This record gives sequence, structure tokens and C-alpha cells, in this order.
Amino acid sequence: MTSFNFQAMLAVSRWEFIEKVRTKAFIISLLLTPFIMILFAVVPTMLANLQSDKTMQFGLWDGTHGIAQHLNDSLSAQYKLQNNSPRYKLALLNGTAGKQAVDSAKQRIFSGEFTGVFVIPPDIEKTRTIEYYSENIGNERDITAIQSLVEKTLTYQQLAHYAIDPKIYDEISRKTTMRSFKLSKDGSEQSTGFLEQFFGMYGSILIVMMMISMTGQIMVRSMLDEKSNRIIEILLSSCRPSELMLGKLIGLSGLGIVQGLLWILLSGGLSIFLPMAASFLGFLPLVICFALLGYFFYAALLIGLGSTTTTEQEAQTMTGYTIMISAMPFVFIFPLLQEPNGVLARILSFVPFLTPSIMSARIFLQTPPWWEIMLAILSMFSWIIIVTFVSAKIFRIGILTYGKKMTLKEITAAIRS
Repeated sequence: MTSFNFQAMLAVSRWEFIEKVRTKAFIISLLLTPFIMILFAVVPTMLANLQSDKTMQFGLWDGTHGIAQHLNDSLSAQYKLQNNSPRYKLALLNGTAGKQAVDSAKQRIFSGEFTGVFVIPPDIEKTRTIEYYSENIGNERDITAIQSLVEKTLTYQQLAHYAIDPKIYDEISRKTTMRSFKLSKDGSEQSTGFLEQFFGMYGSILIVMMMISMTGQIMVRSMLDEKSNRIIEILLSSCRPSELMLGKLIGLSGLGIVQGLLWILLSGGLSIFLPMAASFLGFLPLVICFALLGYFFYAALLIGLGSTTTTEQEAQTMTGYTIMISAMPFVFIFPLLQEPNGVLARILSFVPFLTPSIMSARIFLQTPPWWEIMLAILSMFSWIIIVTFVSAKIFRIGILTYGKKMTLKEITAAIRS
């Protein structure tokens, strides 16, 4: 029985790495992926803060006959556009019959005259309920601005009724400001907040998912192309299936290492401009470590199952399901935020499909004990060895299967052989 040829394996890994790292697709994705991640984090916030340069006009039916004028004056004084014109304008609906006045105003919404119509019932002091009608009820910022001023106006009216000075009320109802500090066992303190924690954890999970999805697709497509072009037969004439599989696995894993190093450098550059990136930078080496372990695990799984595919559709379906599984940690974001070292978080940390992302998120939120981190790393190494061994058995038969997809029975037989 011939011994394992490490030189052949290294030759395959070197060839896979050099061929893929020079492709336009990899270079573009290498530079484009961090840009897209930053885009998804920054642009939605910027777009949410954009303000229209046009005054929004709303209809208002005031059943109390005492709120409308004060509300309009407050809106005009408090909310301004860049050209100093009012951002909101309320048109008082005439008529004592509320239903008729509101029904008539609804038609003016469809003509574009009104953005929406607010209805303040006569018994609002008891019900504390306002009605709003519009074609679009998603403009939460504008609705909330008017709603809060209605509430404030009601409060001031009741203060006047009970002869309480509004200035005294404003002083005692002033909101408090919370400054939070993250403590470390070495005694250091770091000022941070919910958004920093959330986006740091979100980024940790996203890095793992992006590495798996990008390089996993490259791997499966590479094997499919080599099967279609019969190049795989030429490769197998000079090395064994196990040498070919491990060579591909190591070579394509080099792409993940290149990605990780680039993201570390980019995070270092971003830390100059974004405090959020600076807080994330210190945890990035461990995050990249788990990302690489996760990549090895999923790559070993994909290289076995991917060898059984015979069409582009099958390859896309397989990588799609893999990406969905790698995205499962997003389901547990809020439980992790609340209890990063709780029972659920610790259990999920040792589920191999979730370990890389869950541990990366926990490390950023509240670093687990080092023994737990090391145990998770050893667990991933063990699973990588197991999955690689099983995939090698599938790969040996699947890589030379043409024309038809291997059945579950055939895959099971290959594993047992």
C-alpha cells in the first residue's frame, strides 16, 4: 500500500491557491466585501437621518378645540428645514362633525395635498389615543414628533388646570443620561454603549458568514468545473483522491487567511476614524481564529458533499443551504446580548455549525473564561478531523461520478466502506 504523498498534496494546494488568488472574481470580492459590510452598517443610518427639503402638511381634526393652535406653534418653532421654513404644517379641519371632516380630508391625502390626517378625539385626556390616517404609515419619525408634542401639550394644559408651574415640571421631569463602561478583569474600563456592542457582535458573526459563503462557493464551483472539463481525471492520475482533497482544502483555506489579514489591516485603519471599529480591533485576532476554524469545518463539509454535484443548480442549492446554516447565529443575537455567558450561549458555543459565530460574538460582548475558549477551539479541531475523514470517503467516489447525482444510499455506503 502506497504511503501518503505530502509533496503531491502541497503541489495541489499551491496550485489551487495561486490559481484562485489571481482571479478577478476573488480580487474584486476581497476588496468589495469590506466595503459592502461598512455600507450596510453606515448607509442605513445616514439615509434614516436625511431630511426632506419640503414642508410636510398634515390635516388635523381637534375634538378638544384647545390643542391645535398650540400644537402648530410648537411644531413651527421646534422643527425647521435647512432653509428655516417649518418642517411640518398642520391644517385645522373645519366643521363640528368629526366623521364628515375626516372623511373629506382623507380624499385630500390621495390628491397629494396632505401627507396624512391626525384625529384628536374630545376625550383624549381619558383615552390618550390619537388616530392617524395616511397612505404611508411607515414615516415613524414624523408621526412620533407630532404625537410627542400632542402629549406635551396635554400635559401643559393639565398643569395649568392644577396651577402647577410648567418650569418646575420641566425641571423635575428632565431625562437622565446613562454612560456605560465595559470592565475588564485587568482593571481597565472602556466607555461603550448598546450600538457599539450590537454592531461589534453583528460584525463578528458577519465576518464568519462572509468567509464561509465566499470561499465555499469558490470551492464547490471549482470542483464542478474540473469535473465538467474532465481535468479531475488528469489530477487523479498524479495523486490519490485523499491527497487531492486535502490539497484543495489547504490551498483554498489560504484564501480565507488572506481575507482575514486584510480585514485586520482595514479594521486598524478604521479605528482612526470610528471608535466602534477601535473597540472591535482588540478582539479581531480571536474572531479571525474562529472564522478560520469555521471555514475549515464548512469547507471540509462542502468538499465532500460538493464532489457529488453534477450541475450548476445542485452546486448553488448546496452552497445556499450552507450559507443559511452559517447565518443561524443571527437568530440568537438578542439572547446573546442579554446573557452572553448564560446557559443557552454556552450550549450553542459547542454546536459545531454555530461555534465559530457564537464564540466570536461572546468574545466581543463578554469574554468567556479562557478554558472555555480553548475547549471550543479543541472541539472545532476535533470536528474538522471527523468531517474531513468522512468527506474524504465521499470525495473518493463522488469526484468521478458523472451524469447523475449520488443517492443518499450511495453516500452512506461510501462512508461505511
